Order: sequence, then C-alpha cells, then structure tokens
Amino acid sequence: MSGSDETGEEAVENSDVSSGKEDEQEVETAAASSLEEEISRNFKYSTLCKYLDRIQQIHFKNKFGKERVLKALVTKWTADASKFTNGAVSFYPVLRIMANSLDRRKFRMRSKRIISKVCQVLCLPPKTKKELLQIDSKSADQSILKLAEEISMRNPAVTKRELSLFDVNDSLCKITEQEISSAELEKLLKACATIREVYWLLQVLVRKIERSLKVTSANLVSWIHPNGAALYQSGVSLRKICDLIVEGKMTDNSSMLFRRFEPMLLSRIRHGSGDVYDKLVRFCGQEFYVELKYDGEHFLLHRGPSCEMRYYSRVQNDFTNSIAPVLDHRINPYFAPSLESCILDTELLLWDTIDEVFVGHNAQASDGRIYDVKALRTDGAVEPSVAVFDILFLNGKSLMDIPLSERIALLQSGNVLEKQDKTKIFVSNFTIVKTREEFASLYQEAVISGQEGVVAKKMDSVYKTGMRQMANGWFKIKPFHLGNETLDLAIVGVDLGRNDKISNYCLATLRDNKFFIVGKVGTGLDDTTRTFLKNRLTRDHGFFKSDRIPSWIHQDYISSDLPSHFVNQNNMQVVEIRAKGLRNDRLYAPTLKTYRDDKYVKDIDQYQAFLDFDKNLRLDSIKNAQSVTNLKKRTTVVHVLEEYQTKKARIEEINQDLKGKQICILRGTSDVNTQELQEIVISFGGIHVANPGPKTLFVVTGEPKHVKSKSIIKSNKYNVVSADWLIACKNVSKILPVTRKEAIHVVDDSLYTLFGNDGTLENSTVPTSSTAYTIASVSVLLDSIKVPKRKKPLAAEETLRKQLFMDEKFNRFCGQTFYLHDDLTKIQKMYAQILLQMHGADLSTKQSSAVTHIVVPDRKIAYDNLLKKTTVVDICWLENTLDML
Repeated sequence: MSGSDETGEEAVENSDVSSGKEDEQEVETAAASSLEEEISRNFKYSTLCKYLDRIQQIHFKNKFGKERVLKALVTKWTADASKFTNGAVSFYPVLRIMANSLDRRKFRMRSKRIISKVCQVLCLPPKTKKELLQIDSKSADQSILKLAEEISMRNPAVTKRELSLFDVNDSLCKITEQEISSAELEKLLKACATIREVYWLLQVLVRKIERSLKVTSANLVSWIHPNGAALYQSGVSLRKICDLIVEGKMTDNSSMLFRRFEPMLLSRIRHGSGDVYDKLVRFCGQEFYVELKYDGEHFLLHRGPSCEMRYYSRVQNDFTNSIAPVLDHRINPYFAPSLESCILDTELLLWDTIDEVFVGHNAQASDGRIYDVKALRTDGAVEPSVAVFDILFLNGKSLMDIPLSERIALLQSGNVLEKQDKTKIFVSNFTIVKTREEFASLYQEAVISGQEGVVAKKMDSVYKTGMRQMANGWFKIKPFHLGNETLDLAIVGVDLGRNDKISNYCLATLRDNKFFIVGKVGTGLDDTTRTFLKNRLTRDHGFFKSDRIPSWIHQDYISSDLPSHFVNQNNMQVVEIRAKGLRNDRLYAPTLKTYRDDKYVKDIDQYQAFLDFDKNLRLDSIKNAQSVTNLKKRTTVVHVLEEYQTKKARIEEINQDLKGKQICILRGTSDVNTQELQEIVISFGGIHVANPGPKTLFVVTGEPKHVKSKSIIKSNKYNVVSADWLIACKNVSKILPVTRKEAIHVVDDSLYTLFGNDGTLENSTVPTSSTAYTIASVSVLLDSIKVPKRKKPLAAEETLRKQLFMDEKFNRFCGQTFYLHDDLTKIQKMYAQILLQMHGADLSTKQSSAVTHIVVPDRKIAYDNLLKKTTVVDICWLENTLDML
C-alpha cells in the first residue's frame, strides 16, 4: 500500500537502477550545447570553490547569508556568460555540483571506499591508507579533509592548466560508469591546484557536499527557482528546473508520463491514540474509504502508448531493467485495448505459488527463501503481482486534481484494466465506512487474517506528490500504531560504529536458560540514557570480541544476529522495546522504549512470551481500535482550556520587558502558585513553558528541593532562579537584575547581566553549604563506619544520622513505602533504613497494602509469604538505583 514506512527501501549505491532518456543525457554529457560547453570551459573550478568556502563559513542558521552568496555566484556565472551570449544561460553546470544529492549521477562511494580507491590510484603508502582508515573510524569528515591534504601535498605546485568547470563535470560523468574509471579519477585529482579544490571534489564523490555547506538540496533549488523544491518533488529534473529559470516560467506543463516524482504518502495514527475512529472522521469526513494495507513495495507504474512500462520506486529510482523482464508479459494482457497511456499508484507484491498467499516484504516464502520484488528469480516459489489503488494520469491527461472518488470510479470502469487477477494485477478493494462498528469490523478482519493493517482515505482528496500530512486525509492504521504490547529483553551485545559509538544493541530473551538472540535495535532513548546505559554495560569489564560464541548464547542463531562485541554476562542490562511484530522469528522494526534499571536480567520475558508477541500486539490493537473516549472527560478538558484562555486574556499588562523571552516556570511557592508565576511572565510580555528547551532563557522555581528542580540543577544545562525574583519584579512593576541571593544554580555568569548591571552584586561565588551532601559523599561516609559487635550505636553513626537528617532529603523514593524483611541482618536493616529515609521513602513495620517495595537480603532467592503486586528489591538494587556502585 502507498506510504510504506520502511526506511532504506533500497540502497541507491548498491541498486541496479536504469535511467530515463532525459536522465541518461544528464549523466553522459557535461554540457547540453556548444554554448553551455564554451561557458563552462571558461569558468574556473577554483572560482566555484571560493564561493563554496564562503557558504561553508556562514553559520548554518544564517540561511539568508548563504542565499546571498549563492546569488552572488549566479551573478558571477551570468557575467562570465555575457562574454559569449546576450541571452540568459542555464545555471545547471554549477547547480548539479552543489545540489549533489539531486544529480542523477551515481558515484556509489562512501568515505572508506574513496580512501581505498584514491590510495590505489595515486599509489599512496600503505601506512597512509591505514592512518586514513583509522581517522575514518572516528570521523568521516576528518578523514576526507586529511585525504585532501595528502593528495594536495603530492600534487605539483603549479599545474599545466587551470581546471575548468567543464573539466570537472566531464570527468565526473565518466567516473559514474559501472566500473569507476581510475584514469579519470587520477587525472581529475592531480589537476587540482589546492587542498580546497581536492576537498570539494571528494565531497561531491561521497555525496556530502550539501552537508558540508550546511544547507539542504531543497534550499539550494528554491534559492535558484522560487518553486524549485516543489518542481523537483513533482518529477522535474534539475536541468529542466534551470531551463525554466531561463524561460522565466514558474511551472512545467510537460507531460507527467515517464517523469520521476514522489508519490503521495500516508500519515500515521500516533501510537497510543485513543478513539481512532473519531480522529479519522475529523480528517477524512463522516464517510471515508478503507482498504487493505498490502505488505509489498510502493511503485509508480508508467505505461506508454507502445505498451512500454517503467517502474519508479518511492524514492524515484528506476527499476525498469530488473522488474520489466519478469512482470511486463504477465500484466500487459490485462490492460484495456483502448488505453493509450496511464500512471498507476501501486504496490508490488509477491504471490506464493505453493501456499497461494501473498508473501510479506522481507518474509520467508514457502521454500524458505526471502525474495526481493526488485530482483526476482524466475526459478523461485513466488511470482510478482501488482495491486493498483490509484490512477494519476490517463490518456495524456493528469488526474491529480480530481477527487479520489472519481479516480477510483475510473479504475473500476474497465477502461484501464479490462480484466483482473490477484496473481497478476488487480484493483484494491475500497469499502465506504459510515460507522464506528464498520471500521472496527474491517480492521479486526484485516488484522486477524495477518494483513499489515488498513488504509483510510478521504473520499474527495486530491493527489499531492511527496506529501505526508494529516490534513490530506490519508492514513495507515497498523497494529504497531494502536497496540501497547512491549517486551522486556536483555542486551547481550552491541555493534560499535565510529568513535566506539553504539550503533545497535543486540537483544535476547531466555530460552532453555540461555539467551536467544531475537534481533537488533538502534533507535530510541535519549543521549543521556544511552551514555548511562553504556557505562553500565562496560562496568569493570568493557565489551569483548570473541571468535567463539559465549556459552550463555543459545545456539539457534544466524550470522546476521551476532553483534560485533559481546557484553560481559554480569553487565547485561534490561530494556523495554516496542516492535511492529515478528518476522522470520525475529523482531520486526524494533525501537527502544525505556531502560529498565529496576529489573534483573533473570526476570526478562521468556521465549514463549516472545513468540506470542505478534498475536498479543494484534489483539491489543483491535481492542484500541474499538475504544471510545469518555465524552464527559473530553468536555471537561475543553471547558477548562476555554476557562484558562479567557483568564489569560484578562491578565493586565505591566510592560514588555520580557517580550520574546522564554522562561520555564517549574514550581511555585507556598504563597504563590505556578499559574500565578506564569501570569507574571505574561504581564511582562514574556513566554512561559512547563519544561526547558533550547530557547529557554532560564528556569524559575519556588521549590529548589523538589525532585524536578533538582533534576534540572543536576543536568547543569540551565540557570535556575528563585521565584522570589519574579515576585520582586511584580512588586516594583519592572524587570530587575537577578541577584546572587535569587540565583539558585548558575551555569553562565551572564545571568546577572541579562537585565542590566546590579551594583550590589559581588564577584565571589556563593560558598557551598557545609551541610550539603551528595550521594557519593554519603557513600564515602557510610563506608567509613566500622560496625563491630556492640550493643549501642557508634558515635560516628550518630554524627552521620544528625548530618543526614538536618539537611534536605533527596526525594528519590518520595511517595514509596518500603518494608524491611525479617531475614535482613541488623546491620543491613540499619543501612537500608538510613538510605531510604535520606531519600524520602516511607517505612512500614508490617506488610500492608500501602507497601510498594520489600527489601530482602538477595532478590535472586524466592521468599515465602510476600505480598503480591509489590516490587522485591535488595540492598544492591538500592545502591544501583542511587548510583552508589
């Protein structure tokens, strides 16, 4: 179905793609005419590099500055061209180098490959190659820069002739051949006179020039043509866009047939969304279409007057050469004889001839193989089939601006497909849904039958190329989007990338008391959690590589399952994951949800729970698809929101001292609540937020000891100011400078000068309280206590107690009640009691319903008569949670 959300639909550098006639001309020639060639030959490559350097040096946020430099380059190009013609000339020879990712030339290179190729071509020493690859393992950008230095150092100081723009484009066109032309590459590199010329050439070859310039290709095209980005999205080539500039045209009125463009995409119903049906009605209308979500690959099928067909993928790659030989003869007889030309929006599927079912993308067929519809074998158990769900062009006329209902009527009229066969080509079945029950029934039927989900579409929607917006009224609804099912799995290994950064975590469940690898995951969790998790995984041991698979890993694995490095068994950690389901007995598209530092590895989900995951996910999604939001609750929320907005409008303005400034209001005081502090900010023209972000000036709190305030302080990212400052500002009706007394936590001393200088400020910093304790210092104090056999507490222990309880609680366990098990020794009970009370926990003398945690000597041992639905922990868990280990 359209809008497939699989990333990496195909790797461009590894795919065998063909090109259209227009694209072939772009690749094979460096100039479209003798005039363009003459202008390019007289435009120096060194001149272009100077402009590229200027754009790179401008801060990435200053897009206007970068645009001005590009416009200056266009002016320079036009001035040079005026020597040869009085008319306008195309900027294409320059733009195809700068907007490199939009150029049809495919170099199929990455930094490692370009290093190896250049070292081979220029006969660089093995030591140099090794050094470059070592740098590349940490930073690809640095390795490219170092390679440019190595090449430039070996080039002659004075070249025979200066490199022109035509020379560069001509050689690049030849380098794109299937086997890279070593002679052209050597000639081009040796002709570069400076490091910067080599550097920009290498950036073109690795297709990173836009990233180096800190702009997007869409920016560059839009700066050249006001409608440039939209034109390219609709399939207009880079050369054609430049021609439109010369002609002074805003749009391209040429035929859509055989033009590559991005298809319209489906929006997602966000995970955990309640009342799915009402959301669909909101965007799609009271009545809307529902069809199956086919699990194949999204392609636009173009058919010309002579029955010629081309197949363009979602990312505009042409797979005609590989698909046409196995599919054209199967589907051509099904088209109506009166049909001249058409463009169909389709899903290419795999039909299993043995099981007589459709095989999902990357799923095993009945013969155990995994097939790719873009590179099918003729001797396999599957055959290609086409599901058609939209028509965009018919007999020379575009249909994109007519309603979907009319386009579907054309598809079903018999004027496009004379006959249908689900094993060859067929039109997807559209059902008009009018009620919640009809939608829930269709979704349940699709999910239970093993389909990927359903698609909902607005009946009068028009086709918008490359768009994925909820307002378009096109949605995909899958079990992953609605289900809340998760798995708790162990991290048994990692894949290390550049700079020893973890690119993937290898996950496992317990099977026969061993760790059975179920897949890898690389997305999810913030950087702080990832850093903390890595420290836990490497604690005392680090990662290790082994030629032999560790004994604790289950032997039922495949080579792609194995990580580059294993985790020591004592350092394994537990994470909670979400996934789209199971595929080939492995997790399908998993993502990390949370890090479960409160769970032992022995308590992870067992193998059977893993096998049941897909079924449970689907059942859970069916339940959520039928859910209805409590109308009374929704009405209350709307009423409260309207009441707040009315109250906000009544706030009296004092002045605009805080205009455009964002302040985070975290907590109020005993006298002034959070909402009143927010109103003070509004009265001074400021903006208030509940959580700090990149635009936050500073944080205001009336409770520095609150766990949220302490978390912000501990992050050391934001200046934190007392709520007393805002109150003082209100009292004098102007914004005052922040004093050191009002500053709770200072990251940047500029805090004191934000609103003018205050003569009362002292230069010295505020001394730290002698009674302030951190978790680490408490741990040291506790370790210093020696506890021999005795009847009364030591003086040191009494001193520690006084110091702990005269200062603030850390509130880590605030609101939680702990029961100390009778099997704990007196010393263990005393130690646990001190830690828990210091961190705000409540202690219970008996097991009651209020107890949330039970502290035992060893959590790995089973104890009798423990309360159900309580968390069993031990002292090691307490220390681990408090970062004391």
